[in-house]
Amino acid sequence: AGIESPFFQEKLPLLYLASAFGLMLAMGFVSGLDVNPDEWNGHVKAASYYIENWLPPAVDDPRIVSSISVFGISYLWHIDPYYLLAVKATQLLSGIVSEFYLRLRLANAFLFLALALILITRIRRLKWIAPFLVISAQVWYLFSYFNNDAFPLFIAMLLAIQVVDSESSLNRYLAGPSLGRQTRGGVLAGILIGLLFCSKLNYLVYIVFLIFVGAWAILFETPATRRILQLKKWIFLAMVALLVYLPLYGFDQYVNDFKKDEKVLEAIERHAAPQFKPSTQKADLASTYPGLHLRDKGVTPEELFIQSSDWRDLSFKSFFGLYGYMDLLSDEAYYQAVAYVLGIFLLTILGYSVFSLPVRDALFIGCVLLFAGLVIGQSAYHSWVNDYQPQGRYLFPILPMVAIGVARLPASFRLRAMPLFGLVFFLLSLWSFLLTGLRMIPKIG
Repeated sequence: AGIESPFFQEKLPLLYLASAFGLMLAMGFVSGLDVNPDEWNGHVKAASYYIENWLPPAVDDPRIVSSISVFGISYLWHIDPYYLLAVKATQLLSGIVSEFYLRLRLANAFLFLALALILITRIRRLKWIAPFLVISAQVWYLFSYFNNDAFPLFIAMLLAIQVVDSESSLNRYLAGPSLGRQTRGGVLAGILIGLLFCSKLNYLVYIVFLIFVGAWAILFETPATRRILQLKKWIFLAMVALLVYLPLYGFDQYVNDFKKDEKVLEAIERHAAPQFKPSTQKADLASTYPGLHLRDKGVTPEELFIQSSDWRDLSFKSFFGLYGYMDLLSDEAYYQAVAYVLGIFLLTILGYSVFSLPVRDALFIGCVLLFAGLVIGQSAYHSWVNDYQPQGRYLFPILPMVAIGVARLPASFRLRAMPLFGLVFFLLSLWSFLLTGLRMIPKIG
């Protein structure tokens, strides 16, 4: 009865996930063409190249000029296979959904659905993972329109599930008696890591975190007689990841005549608005876009991150619910409520870590928090050195990291605390997504 009943433990998470998916579909169908961050002029135009093509273009390919933004940059310049995958996978829907942009939005929504279905099949073992998919209305928003941030979050959460589920194909592979047994699990995890390596740069810290998790397992949780075998298995994983990444990287260099960096600079100079051109940066840094190269303009980290609260406020709000071109804010009461609940959540994790865990597991939780800090530091550094972008989506690698950390906490935390926090976070996300996101987003037509 109560919090440990099957309803709270297994059925309620299913209701969360189904509701979130329904709200994503609603947002995808009703939001306007150019109201979501970089969607229409950036991501959709980049993806349209793959309607008639299968291979990535060169930087100076005239067919992709329409996808180049005011910054002088195209998303097609990145080694990111998601645009190709999204376009080709959703062509199957062309007979039902005629609008190209809508099919792309459905591609992102289906990524969330796939995660939800994977959790549903493992709900008895992983019921406590569901709250990490409803902890933030911004996660729902990310999966509701077409962008290239949903795919790496999808992969990162899949990898977290592989790590924490004792019966996953990865753990069956790692527990196998020899290098050649259950290799499918190693191949799958390696492919996922390779795809993540091709995706957004802010997930590189997460890849390093996974290497740390593997090293920790070898050093502290593997009998000495099996450590060499485990090391070989992780090396095999890395080799599979490289076999995914290197051909894509090699082809990208080949089509750009092995001069990609030079071509990118030339293209930015040709297509960017004056305040973003490299020549402007060299000739008169002060006349460039105000958010560019703040370090070079003499702004100190103290001025940017301590004396001003702007970066902290925007990063927090856009992690938990900020819509449109970061101009549709929820009520201040919502952000305060989220801050309080999040604070209690983190304090509860710390309390369990200090008072209920062996020293080794408590140290592991400490390392998780350290890597989470590195994700925040990476985003802050980008805002200071490159372009001032306090965006919560850059911090989303923290979610699968904390999920892996929570797996170390006592079962009592996962059975009692996580369902309660899941319910509260879901209700808060519902508040923001319904009353701000869906209500205020400019509608199609």
